[in-house]
Amino acid sequence: MKYKLKVYNFNQKGGSSLVTDDDQLAEAIKRSLEFQKPKPEFTNNSYEKYGFKKVNINPDGDCFFHSIAYLLGRGGKTMGDGIRALLCNWYDENGKYYLKEREKIGSLLLTRIELDEKGWQKEKTYQKTAEEYKKEMCKVGVFAEDVDVIAVNEMLKNGLLRKTNGQNTEIIIYNQLLNGFTLPGYHNKLNQNQIKSKITEGAMFLVYNGTHYDALELEEKKLPARPNTVKVPNLYNSDDEDLKKAIAASIKSKQEEDDLALAQRIKEQEEKDRALALELSRQLNQ
Repeated sequence: MKYKLKVYNFNQKGGSSLVTDDDQLAEAIKRSLEFQKPKPEFTNNSYEKYGFKKVNINPDGDCFFHSIAYLLGRGGKTMGDGIRALLCNWYDENGKYYLKEREKIGSLLLTRIELDEKGWQKEKTYQKTAEEYKKEMCKVGVFAEDVDVIAVNEMLKNGLLRKTNGQNTEIIIYNQLLNGFTLPGYHNKLNQNQIKSKITEGAMFLVYNGTHYDALELEEKKLPARPNTVKVPNLYNSDDEDLKKAIAASIKSKQEEDDLALAQRIKEQEEKDRALALELSRQLNQ
């Protein structure tokens, strides 16, 4: 079979045609041209105008979970296993109904990179049952799908996952393919007022480029002002030495109490994460 293919010359405008009957050469040229198509460049990241900076997360298949762990304050940028374990535990309990509903509408899809018969990398998507999906998703290194992002967001909104300060939160994603902020599972972009409101409310922000998640955090100098701030008189201006000492002692005592309470919450959460991870490991090895 004869193939007439366009071969581009990047030193000149346009290109030339090549006629060949070599099937393998024709296939190689077609695939090469696919890779040469202009790819979107994300140099004008509009998340930066809101004061965000990107925190690079290791692209090891666990990037979504690592990003969540980092933004929750649960260790460094490679601590996502605990978040995955918590999600799998939720899937075993209340979340099993969530997965069953998604199974009914055919949205339990897992995407895999596989080699075809000629050795080319190819994306393949598989429809799974609720049980198959959960078993696969609970393996370390398996990409989080939209189903998992939505589930983790629900856990955050309902207090099943919290920041170390005890605050409920939610996920907002800067989708580089859409060049805008969206809610998990949606493609409608948030407007400026909605974005600023989410920042003030303490939402967690991620950036997604179509295959990989990184965390976003606000630069200190650009943190939004708290609304309805009330100015209080500076009691340290008092000439009463006893009053100043009492105020200083009260502030120190309160700070120590807060520090101890925070340390205790972190310790309790770490113990829960370890227990869940051990239980998950035991279940997977059965």
